[in-house]
Amino acid sequence: MNKIILNIKFYIDYPSWFPCKDILKFWLNTIFEKYSKRIIKITLCIVNKSISRELNKLWRNKDNPTNVLTFPFVIPVFKILPIYSDIIVCSELIKNESLLLKQSVKNYWAYIIVHSSLHLMGYNHNNFKSARKMKKVEKYFLNLLNL
Repeated sequence: MNKIILNIKFYIDYPSWFPCKDILKFWLNTIFEKYSKRIIKITLCIVNKSISRELNKLWRNKDNPTNVLTFPFVIPVFKILPIYSDIIVCSELIKNESLLLKQSVKNYWAYIIVHSSLHLMGYNHNNFKSARKMKKVEKYFLNLLNL
């Protein structure tokens, strides 16, 4: 089994609901269990809408906030070194979107973690075919997590 090293950074006041680090690590370990035997270091940044908007404009040229931005793995040449990645989540949007979708905030957080993890593995939703494939894998992992 791989080892997830999770660093959480808050760029806001603590959100109204946030999964504890143990839950996040459980989700991530379940998702990445068969992906890599290497150590995976993930920095999870929790931001507000204005920071999300700035980063979305900078990296995706889209002038609106987004629920999650994923910056794929930096995979070192030497296999003994860890894999690094960043996930940036807008907690305000997670809360609002979960209400709109009539999902629990916890389940929506799990979906966002699954979704962003799949981006780290190379999945995307740039076209219908790849979006359909990604959605199928998301459902697989959400079922695996009993959500």
